[in-house]
Amino acid sequence: MEIIAKIAESIHARIEGHHQAGPKPVGHLLAIHPNLEGLLLKSSEVITVGITRKSALANISSKVGRVAQKDMDLPQDSIQAIFLGAFVVESFCMLGLVSVSLKKNSTDKFDTYHVLAGSNEGFSELLTLVDPTSTNFPSLTPYADWTCGKHENGAPFIKNGNKTLLATINATEHYYPLAAVNKLQQGGWKINLPVYEAFKHFFSLGGHPEIFPHNDEEKAPLTRSGLATEAEYIIKCANNIGDQTFYHQYNCDFRGRIYPLSAFLNEQSSDRSKGIMKFDKAEPLGPKGLYWLMFQAANVWGEDKLSLDGRVQFVEDSFEEWREWAIDPIANTGWMNADKPWSFLSAIIELYNVEMFAGEVEDYPCALPVFVDGSNNGVQHMTALTLDHKTAPLVNLVPQEEVGDVYMYMCDAVYAEIEKQYDPSLDEEFNAHFDEYKRLNAELYELKGDEFRAKLVELQGFREAKYAPNFFMSIKNPKTRRKIVKRPVMTLGYGGTRGGFSKMIAEDNSQTSNDFRQIQFVWASYFANLLFDLARGSRKYEARLKGLSQVLSLFEELAGDAVREGEKMSWNVPMTNFPVVQQYQRAKSKRLDVIFMGARLQFKISIYEDQRVNKLKQKTSAAPNIIHSFDAAHLTLTVVEMPFRLATIHDSFGCLPSNMEELFVGVRETFADFYHEDPMANLLGQLGALDKMPERGTLDLEDIIKSDFSFA
Repeated sequence: MEIIAKIAESIHARIEGHHQAGPKPVGHLLAIHPNLEGLLLKSSEVITVGITRKSALANISSKVGRVAQKDMDLPQDSIQAIFLGAFVVESFCMLGLVSVSLKKNSTDKFDTYHVLAGSNEGFSELLTLVDPTSTNFPSLTPYADWTCGKHENGAPFIKNGNKTLLATINATEHYYPLAAVNKLQQGGWKINLPVYEAFKHFFSLGGHPEIFPHNDEEKAPLTRSGLATEAEYIIKCANNIGDQTFYHQYNCDFRGRIYPLSAFLNEQSSDRSKGIMKFDKAEPLGPKGLYWLMFQAANVWGEDKLSLDGRVQFVEDSFEEWREWAIDPIANTGWMNADKPWSFLSAIIELYNVEMFAGEVEDYPCALPVFVDGSNNGVQHMTALTLDHKTAPLVNLVPQEEVGDVYMYMCDAVYAEIEKQYDPSLDEEFNAHFDEYKRLNAELYELKGDEFRAKLVELQGFREAKYAPNFFMSIKNPKTRRKIVKRPVMTLGYGGTRGGFSKMIAEDNSQTSNDFRQIQFVWASYFANLLFDLARGSRKYEARLKGLSQVLSLFEELAGDAVREGEKMSWNVPMTNFPVVQQYQRAKSKRLDVIFMGARLQFKISIYEDQRVNKLKQKTSAAPNIIHSFDAAHLTLTVVEMPFRLATIHDSFGCLPSNMEELFVGVRETFADFYHEDPMANLLGQLGALDKMPERGTLDLEDIIKSDFSFA
């Protein structure tokens, strides 16, 4: 607690010095706070968790300020909260516990300031002070079941749900959502101690960015700070838990998607969390458990495009080498090259333990869950809604010999069009232009203030759209090309937009190559527009994913109708009856000058006391929200219907290897059952739009059950 005392001393000294954080005096409020040290403990958690999420200084200040307001029973005041929070965070900064970094923003009028971990030992001490019983952390006792919209501990069943909506939740009408959440939160977890020993060793050693990406010097300081803090939090949690069983509480977002309330060491977090966890109770592998354990090892290594038997054969062929990694993962580090290295290490250690087991393989007690994942699940749901038999093979909703790959399909379509527009005679000119652009870009981030602004204007004027085909044709590796389209195509089923595609292409691929770190946004937009038009269709191009395009257009039209009538779009999800209400509000924004560490910072903040319906967001979010509510229904039905424990991550379903044979079929059956109930007709009926039923294809829903790759 010594560090908290130092922060409190700093705040008192600044109050006595009549320091004022802004036009609304806050020093006197903190001076009369009933428990300043308690506020600082809560603030430590807000700040450090915010760092893992790369939260802006304004957001963290607002949250800290709101905590202070609640402590003092003050009404919500967004401006006052910013100044209160900034005053507190500034003392953390003055003591070197955290730092503030300016993220220069070329696309917005305002720069963004972010909070980073401090470089001294005090920051690590802050992590140790955070209350381990906080909802951000797992519990050592299981949570009581949900029976209504508010849990006995005060948590809402629907995140950010209003009181009226929460009051409608009951066990009769909402059996499936409540039963699914209750079943998940009764499942205990344990730390996989052999894997965790390697985790601690390599974290303390430093380096190895392939397993600890915060050590990748090419990543931005903001990203590295967040990843490092996340890793420290994982260690804090795991050390506190040791060999004990721990639990998570779960609730739903407004679409019915299920999430753990704890921020760390949960199965929906990064591989650094998921990979060091296992179920608390083991079961014998049984006759097919070893097969599925090998299947898991192949998937997390990265061989998930082979047939099921091919994946198992790949493991058998590779295990001679992998065995050495499992025996001594600290000396033999080849496992670090896996797509999901910590999950892979868990799998091969388990396989080695099976090999060394004295009894029959079928009797080996295994607690490591194995997973099957949907194949571009958003597009799968769109395809099933319209029975689109043409798109179905691309997302593996029909039985076939090889894995369908909608990403490569769209990648090939885009590159075929780029090749038509590509002028090889411009290559030499393009290379010279690109070299000069990269030189100017390197100079940019060495500048500040007016010099930075001037150089930015120069750089923006230097961009040339005509070189976009040359840039993309310079990328020869098919895997790299596929990566360019992957996330945009992944979001197609959730209503991805041209602007969203452009941002993903410019930002998501920044780690692919040095050239991608320098991509001009106009080139990313060129590729994004081609991809969007080819996928959804335009005057020039026929839609490559016609059924998906029809559904997206329909949902956007329905949302537009609701907006014009001044209504919030809402529906009850078929089969589960989960109540979805789009509550999008737009808060009034305001520019705020805040004195922080002797400098005047400009924040653009939202005034939450002054909100109105966000009509644009209501319209553009309808398609993704409907599909998310349907994938949540599929998950909910699967969790409830399976007679054993599951672990889930939206379109990823996990169980013990002994149960995977049944889950492999069950997850397909619940998907087919959901669409046999014709959720499109149900939804359109609720919205009074049955006359807008889209054209259907000839997909046989029973084929989904027969497909090896629909969830694999």
